[in-house]
This record gives sequence, structure tokens and C-alpha cells, in this order.
Amino acid sequence: MKNKLLAVIGPTACGKTDLAIFLAKKFNGELINTDSRQIYKYLDIGTAKGDVIKAKDKYIEIKSKYKISDLNVKRLNIWKIENVFIHLINIITPDKILSLSQYQKLAYNVIENILKINKLPILIGGTGLYIDAITKGYQIPKIKPDYNFRKILYKKSVRNLQYILDNLNNKIYNNLNNSDKNNSRRLIRLIEIEKNRKINVFKKNKYPKFNILFITPKYKRKELYKIINKRAEKIVKSGLIKEVKDLLKKEYKFNTPAFSAICYPYTKQYIEGKIDKKTLIDKFAQGDRNYARRQITWFKRYHSKQLNKNQAVRSVEMFLNG
Repeated sequence: MKNKLLAVIGPTACGKTDLAIFLAKKFNGELINTDSRQIYKYLDIGTAKGDVIKAKDKYIEIKSKYKISDLNVKRLNIWKIENVFIHLINIITPDKILSLSQYQKLAYNVIENILKINKLPILIGGTGLYIDAITKGYQIPKIKPDYNFRKILYKKSVRNLQYILDNLNNKIYNNLNNSDKNNSRRLIRLIEIEKNRKINVFKKNKYPKFNILFITPKYKRKELYKIINKRAEKIVKSGLIKEVKDLLKKEYKFNTPAFSAICYPYTKQYIEGKIDKKTLIDKFAQGDRNYARRQITWFKRYHSKQLNKNQAVRSVEMFLNG
């Protein structure tokens, strides 16, 4: 494939997964998850992973240049969705943190492996920073944790942490999605980096030199919001509350990084008796609609065209044929 990379991008619920699977089957591709919540194990319903199963005896060994010393990941399991391989899901438990730098290393490792077997890597997901880290090759500063500084920050509210980061670097703060803006650990790490950094987190690197085609499924915003509303109701009725209760039984707390995703704070309020199920669904849907608006703004920078399946096939054919 000569370093060719396809990225199916767009707002939540616009049909990215369906289009990416279709194109993977058509062009001998494998999917790479770029959703910052689907990296977590056990969070299946709330993160809308779909019918994902582990591919038997399929995994990728992490190459030495991509080794992550502080994360116990020596090999990456490969998963399947609708008989298509998908990577970088179910990597860590809900109480762990995967930094942007760590994710970037794992993603490069996966992409190299897919290209090596002459298949097409296809990015699929809606976390803008993950997509940027891969496609723009960010140089991410290697700053060691400052645990004393963290102790001070852990005492502050999320709103205070947002204010601190916004003042330190407004560009980085505004580029965060809603989940990351409400993730105290992610905010603390970014504050820590900004306090100590010597190079720009968002500085582009010469590596990797991917030839990238960005595609967005065709959608209408009014219809998208209707789909989001229906999906929120479906997710709640499909077992979201039980999923969260099961995680709490496993002694994962609500302040763990994974629970910052949009639906989980509202599920917490429901479990604590502060809201009823209808309010849970309404707040969840509203949160996703707001998130979709931010994603639409973010993805404008890629100048990606909205295409239906037939148009996407023609576009990918032209891309692969040079």
C-alpha cells in the first residue's frame, strides 16, 4: 500500500463504523480504533463498541522502538467486527490511563504491521487528538510525572482544572473533546506538560509520512440528531445501567478515567437516585448532540467530503491507484 492510510471521520452516530467496515471488506483493509473510550475493557454498551469479538490466536507484538515501559502492554490483541479485523480496542482496564504519546506509539506499531502485509489501514473513530497524533505525527514531550504537583491538582475541581489549562494554553484546551475536558486526570497531565514543556505538544513531526485520504459518511444534521436521540435510548435500554453496576461491583470507582465518557456521569446520577431513567436518556442524548457539534467543527480542518458508499468506493479506488 506504500504508506497509504484511509481515515473515516465525522461526528458521533453519523455512520462511520458502517462505512469503514464496508470499505475494509471492499479494499482488503483492517480497522484501527481512534475512539478514546473504546480503548477501555468492560465498557462495551456505553461506548457503543458493537458486536466485537476477540480474533482467536491473533495479536501484534509491540516492537522495541514502540515499547511502553510504564504500561503493561506487551502484545495487542486483535478483535473482529462483522468479520473485519479491528485494532486498539479493549487495551486497558477502566482505572488506567493511556496517554496520547502511548496511544500514538501503539497506533504506529499497528499501522506498520498492516502495511507490511499489504493491507489498507483504516482509522475509525471520533477522537480528534488521536487522529491528529497519527496523521500529523505530533512530537509529544517526554515529561516525567511530577507527583507532588499532581497532589495539589487532585484537590481541585474539574472546573478549576479547566480554568488552569485554558489559561496555560487556550489552543490545547479548546482542542479537547467533551470527555477529555471533564476528565480530571487528562486535564492534570496536560497542565503538568504545559508547566514543564520545552517543545510544542502540537508540533508536527516528519514521521510518519502517510498518504492519507479522509472520508466522511453523508449525513444531514437534523437526521443525525434524531439518530443520536434514538441511540441514547437504545444504549440505556440495552443494559448501560447494569454494565455500570457490574463495574462498580468490580471495585472500579466513578472517578476512574473511563467513566468520564458522556453517558456515565448521568448513569451515576441515576444509580444514586438523583434523576429518573427518562432524564438519564434525555441528558445522555443532549450530551451526545453537543459532542457532535464540537466534532463537526473539529473535523472541518480536514476538508473531508461527505460521500455515500458508491462515491466512497470510487474515491478510494482513485486514491489507491495513485
